[in-house]
Amino acid sequence: MDSYAESDVRALLESFGHGWGEISEVDAGGAMAASLLAIHMNASSPDHNVHIKVYLVAENDGTDLYRKMGSPERLRRLHERFVKIRSATEVASVTIRALQFDEARGLVLIMDRVRTVADMLATEDLAVLRAGAPRMLRDLDPTDSWYHMDICPQNVGRTDDGSFCFLDLESLYPMGSSVVVVSLLMTKYRAPHEVCLRVYAACRDKECLEPALASLFHAHQVSWLAAEMFLGCHLSQEDLLAIERLDPVNAAMWRSQFVEPMAKGAAPVPNELAVALEECLA
Repeated sequence: MDSYAESDVRALLESFGHGWGEISEVDAGGAMAASLLAIHMNASSPDHNVHIKVYLVAENDGTDLYRKMGSPERLRRLHERFVKIRSATEVASVTIRALQFDEARGLVLIMDRVRTVADMLATEDLAVLRAGAPRMLRDLDPTDSWYHMDICPQNVGRTDDGSFCFLDLESLYPMGSSVVVVSLLMTKYRAPHEVCLRVYAACRDKECLEPALASLFHAHQVSWLAAEMFLGCHLSQEDLLAIERLDPVNAAMWRSQFVEPMAKGAAPVPNELAVALEECLA
């Protein structure tokens, strides 16, 4: 590691647990700029399994996005936001175990390692996925204080007690005094095209979203994920538009919960969709 030595990371681990084994580097994928500016690692002790992310300070060369993502100013803002997330009780984020920021070396985030929905989709029985979809909707329902900009199978996890949480914490933004400030939008745009265009334009022009648009975008994303869990596979935008044909047994439910709201420019209501899915399972 160029910024933090392994001894620095191990000292942070020792601040909340003991008996740590090997710290192993893992490939987390992601965009090129993001992958060049982050090191991902896993570590385990008798009491904890954690994922470690080291955010590196960008060199002066590279693309504008690379320099912006790795600027000390952005890493400082991320650290401040992670501190808020760590103490927030109204948002379902993965548990943060330790944080350390140094303007010259970067930012270290240590959080619990949980099973991703992506892994569940790849390995879990459909019955388990379907049973978890309503719980996921309720756990990750947008609040009036926090909104996530990149909800997808890889960025949501299930804890040992069965609850669901957000993993990609740099995409989790708090409500400001009147708007949601989104300083660097990184998203897969899992929402209808017109909603994505509005989100993109607002973040490009003003670096912020009105609460109603942030909530709409969040609700579309979490509902999309619920549909993937209920059907047991990854879905495209085209799949969602044809979801009644993908699940003809529950076609009436999908029509009322997905197709009709989106035709009116609205999003599925997560709590109402959770109830509807439970009725399908009854």
